[in-house]
Amino acid sequence: MTIPTLGNTVENVSVVIPIYGNFDCRRINLAIESILAQENVNIEVVVSEENDSSRLEKINDPRIKYLLSLPEFESGNRILRPGKIRNLGVMASEGEFIYLSDSDIVFQNQNYIEELTKLIE
Repeated sequence: MTIPTLGNTVENVSVVIPIYGNFDCRRINLAIESILAQENVNIEVVVSEENDSSRLEKINDPRIKYLLSLPEFESGNRILRPGKIRNLGVMASEGEFIYLSDSDIVFQNQNYIEELTKLIE
């Protein structure tokens, strides 16, 4: 999948959101919607979830990739590996820039990611 472009926008940016354990689906969808509302950048959202089966209420948008990884167990105890889930999202990303976010971050500024890419350049 390639990142859908929006015309005269600035950069291709992948935003990776790793999720694991207990989480609030409504809060995650607010975070995703705030990312999709970013202006002047081509956005891809990669949601990397560790769970037995997906608990997400998926948003139907071609700019979103949903990944599911089964949890690992050792001696009958579930092992949380947040780095592994984040890295899976990064490996699936196609953006020129990758922004690592958390599932509870809601962007208030619709130009936030554009401003970050300008600082990097």
